[in-house]
Amino acid sequence: MSFLTVFLLSTLVAYPLSVSVQAKLTSVVLKANPGLLLVQGEALTLTCIAGLVPGSHNNHQQDSEPSPLTTALTYSIQRGNTTVSSGSQVLLIDRVTKSHSGKYRCNVTDQSGTQRYSKEVQVTVDEGLLMPTLSVEPTGGQVYGDNTVTFACHLPGHPELGWQFYWYKDRRDTGSVEQVWGSAGGGAVYRLWRASVTHTGQYWCRAGRGQPVFYTNYSQTVSVNVTEVFISVTLSASPSTVVKEGSAFNLSCEAQVSQQSHGLSHPGHNWTEVVVKFTFLRNGWPVMRDSVSGLYRVARASSCYMGTYSCVASTGRSRRSSHEVIITLDNLSLILVTCFGTVVILSVAPVAFLMRLCFMRCKWQHSGSQCDSGLFGSTTTVSPLYVIIQCSDSEVEDK
Repeated sequence: MSFLTVFLLSTLVAYPLSVSVQAKLTSVVLKANPGLLLVQGEALTLTCIAGLVPGSHNNHQQDSEPSPLTTALTYSIQRGNTTVSSGSQVLLIDRVTKSHSGKYRCNVTDQSGTQRYSKEVQVTVDEGLLMPTLSVEPTGGQVYGDNTVTFACHLPGHPELGWQFYWYKDRRDTGSVEQVWGSAGGGAVYRLWRASVTHTGQYWCRAGRGQPVFYTNYSQTVSVNVTEVFISVTLSASPSTVVKEGSAFNLSCEAQVSQQSHGLSHPGHNWTEVVVKFTFLRNGWPVMRDSVSGLYRVARASSCYMGTYSCVASTGRSRRSSHEVIITLDNLSLILVTCFGTVVILSVAPVAFLMRLCFMRCKWQHSGSQCDSGLFGSTTTVSPLYVIIQCSDSEVEDK
């Protein structure tokens, strides 16, 4: 075997021949974007898609890679019996009008002369101004703070996908407050999960689709009025915030609610009676939950009941806390006795010290006969300071 033969064989192994397979035209589909139901002024793109499968060939390729499908295709798009596009598989209409309504189909011819037609698609252009409808729940837009408000924007007669919905508050010339892709049925929902007074105002919605975006008109206006249930919540203690050990004390929590919660008449508004429940907390920890009476009572006060109290009024998801109240034990008697004892000690101690010196000197000079039976008598061995402290302690204990 010559060197040239070996070289050619190795080249064929290393670089196998690429075989192009003649494609066979099997199907044709016409796609419309953004959809078949359009609004006057939207952009429409029609795309003709040809389905190809490998045709027969005589080459026997051993590798596992698929062969590229090659064929020359000719496209045309017709509306009715009129050809509106020839030579391109894409037809772009920048701004559709009523005259663009009709049945479209595309025709594809391969290099062998085989023709395939797509199914007809009906394009409808609505020349009216598309305006979505906006609804709000609760009905009437009246809601208590911390509750949920739901806005639903809907496009009547346009159930197809591809629309994006925009919500606006108070002003329509500013950016939207929310954007949500539409779902099947031609609508979308925007929720305020915990409404507050700042959400009070007027709302609109509109929809848009395409590139550049085609916008519908704005919806009608809906109003939302968020009212705080609780005007104020107060906590009071009786008989006082300073209690004696072993005595009883009460804590009372009162909530002043808005007029609507009392069931007053408000034409067109859906206000309902509210039920308020109270939670009492001591040093930040709950000691009573869901009290309807709003009363917390301690029968015998002790140090374990002392601390900083507050209460929380709630109804539904609305909550409001009271100010804090500090409950302490009555230690006034102990304070007075302690202060009195201190004053007595400070005033008597110098006199007692001088008398002690006098007594010691008298005892040293006279052998104690006169002093022993004099001022101190048999109590000279007892410290006057000890007597005062003992007396003060006993008075406190008797209390």
